[in-house]
Amino acid sequence: MTAIATASHTGGGDSLPVLELNGESTSPLKLGRDLWVWRELLVLLARKEFHVKYRRMSFGTMWAVALPLLQSLVMATVFSRLVRFSVPHYAAFMLSGMAAWTYFSTVFPAGSTAIAGNSALSTKVYFPRALLPLVQATTALYGLVIMLAIVLILSVPLGAHLGAAALLFVPGVVLLVAFTSSLVLTAAALQVYFRDVGYIANALVLLLMYLSPVIYPPSLAPHIVQPVLTANPMTGILDLFHAAIGVHSPLLLPLVVTGLWSAGLWAAAVVLHSRFDRVFTDLL
Repeated sequence: MTAIATASHTGGGDSLPVLELNGESTSPLKLGRDLWVWRELLVLLARKEFHVKYRRMSFGTMWAVALPLLQSLVMATVFSRLVRFSVPHYAAFMLSGMAAWTYFSTVFPAGSTAIAGNSALSTKVYFPRALLPLVQATTALYGLVIMLAIVLILSVPLGAHLGAAALLFVPGVVLLVAFTSSLVLTAAALQVYFRDVGYIANALVLLLMYLSPVIYPPSLAPHIVQPVLTANPMTGILDLFHAAIGVHSPLLLPLVVTGLWSAGLWAAAVVLHSRFDRVFTDLL
């Protein structure tokens, strides 16, 4: 907000200042500089959020490992015995996919409401509001790193052949964080104006769980679902995570689709936050 003082005359001839509030756009370059200046706050809030989440638990941060690991093992056991997907090393396949999916499904709903949900903090002190959804993306990195360590440790006993392909986890994580961050930055800005966005995010996570190749390879999906999988930005990310444990070689088309989605969402996020960052607090 920019405050502009002008003169106004009352009936008694006294001159009183009039405060005119004018929301100005922030240039993308300044937005980037502001985020860099406030990077220590980003790390501080992310670390605090992670530890506060488990502070009152008897087993503390062990739950960050136990819950996704238990979910993955249960689903791997159920699907391998009941559905019997013809996938080599299915348990390792499931674990690697769930590592990526757990990060996405945690960050997307929480990050989408990060600006509107932290109105008390946003209205007290100035900082770029884009920092708040990025806090969620950064906090979830703790769990992602732990989960990937579990995948690497258990993959060999589960029959997977780790080798140089395991290095694919690096571009996989970069692409996952880049896409998810661009998505929550866009969604969080829209949530300030349209409060249904948070509910839409939760609904999409439930739907996309079964329209993404998390628990099955794309080749086994019904023909009618194939176009959806091709257009799904999570397909390229999951493909890299599965390729990292040696299930198959990564495919180019899903990666291109994910890259296009990420670029488009980053562009939208930059436009929204550059244009409305200074007026977000007035709408909270």
